[in-house]
Amino acid sequence: MICNNCIDKQLKIDALENRIEHLENQLRHQKRKEKEGLFGSSTPSSQIPLKSNSSEENQNKKGGAKPGHKGNGRRAITENEADIIENCLTE
Repeated sequence: MICNNCIDKQLKIDALENRIEHLENQLRHQKRKEKEGLFGSSTPSSQIPLKSNSSEENQNKKGGAKPGHKGNGRRAITENEADIIENCLTE
């Protein structure tokens, strides 16, 4: 015959095993979410987490021109060079 104390212990063991399984599922879900991003394969590139194999130096690099760079934008013209000068009034 099984004693009440043994039944209580077995119930506690079963509850703890269920808790462990639940926590392992949560951990697996978090790792997958961390790896794939918020929306899985539909995650926009701006939301994709940084790759773990990229170096700290590459992660901190900033793109774009160096400070003081002149740039290659469209140049302004003077009134003498313009074909037509229009004054638009907006109300």
